[in-house]
Amino acid sequence: MLRDGTGDVWTARDEDDTYTRAGDKPTVDVTCAVAAHRHARVVARMRFVDLKRVHAHSFAAFIYTGERTVMALLNAGPGKRAGRHQLIDYNSGRVKCPELTHDIDYAAERVVMRIPRSCISSPAWVRLSMFNSMYTSTNATFREFTDNSHNRRSAAGVTYRLYRG
Repeated sequence: MLRDGTGDVWTARDEDDTYTRAGDKPTVDVTCAVAAHRHARVVARMRFVDLKRVHAHSFAAFIYTGERTVMALLNAGPGKRAGRHQLIDYNSGRVKCPELTHDIDYAAERVVMRIPRSCISSPAWVRLSMFNSMYTSTNATFREFTDNSHNRRSAAGVTYRLYRG
């Protein structure tokens, strides 16, 4: 389990190249996360301070297997609050994976993505890097707010190797 403090959200505007502290942004702020490598699937779960149905929101889990990097990406926003997911291999592009599932539970402040091992070549071990971002636009200015489950910095960390359990 990864424990993440509150008040460590970062922001960038479309004209900025660097992130600055945004402070308290509860709907983006991750408090803890679980990364698991189970018999049939890899699971990425994040819990938030106050997850809300506002703006456009992305949840991501980068999965490193030693041989490939795959991103499970979940997008939610106006008109699609239940979210839409996809699996992307950094070498070959989008991966067809009908068994990929997710849940966004706004009442429980939780997001879960379940990635079948068969869709990522059934690796012996994985490492995960998890984060989320919310996007706003005010007066034609695009702004991103982001937090990761690993540390209090703008750059996400990565778990140690997780062997199939």
